[in-house]
Amino acid sequence: MALPRHIKTEQHKENTENVNVQNMLNTARTGILNFQRNPSDMEVLSKATDILIECLEIEPTSFESVYLLAYSCYVLNDFSTCMKFFDLLDETETNFPAADELKHEVLQLLEGVQGTIEYPPLILENELSQEAEHILTEIFKVLDTENKGYVGIDEFNRHILFTGGSHKVDAEQFNQITRNYNENAQLGLSLQGFLNLYYEQILHDPSEFRKDLERYNMDPYLLKPKSIKAAQCA
Repeated sequence: MALPRHIKTEQHKENTENVNVQNMLNTARTGILNFQRNPSDMEVLSKATDILIECLEIEPTSFESVYLLAYSCYVLNDFSTCMKFFDLLDETETNFPAADELKHEVLQLLEGVQGTIEYPPLILENELSQEAEHILTEIFKVLDTENKGYVGIDEFNRHILFTGGSHKVDAEQFNQITRNYNENAQLGLSLQGFLNLYYEQILHDPSEFRKDLERYNMDPYLLKPKSIKAAQCA
């Protein structure tokens, strides 16, 4: 979800009459956007959140500060803390459309990963659930036909195309993926790297993960294999 450039509400106008606070909010907003462009730069996001907390100390009714703190949690995939900030906004009964939109998206993501009474969760206590990890391990075994413990760019691209992707990754992109998700990226994408990659994908869009499972003829909700389609992916 993109960060709205400007939030137009009457309450917002009242709360941003303090020019200093508005300048601080703009600085924090820029910091969050920069973090989204470069997620490895945690210092940028940390400074932005410090500024937002300072804004609230100066102007306790700065609803945009609360919203931006919620958004900071959103980009970190910390949805439980994100919801706590939404609760603060709900208590004030503030007309804040941008917050309502973000809250709706977070609730959809939570519903997608937490499962139900009938279906197991995808993520449990900030980790892949046992069921999700097991089924991803089965998929990895299909890709790792030589049982090397890792997959190379060719196997990874077959996986992309098999699950409905339209573009292969090139060598530079694949190396970036392995560096991001592996401890040892020299050989290729390891099982743990594969699990890390899907953990992040599930947080951003659990529906895409379930679609991938269907491609492998697995039950996307029970998280159980029906019959692995090794032939098509090999």
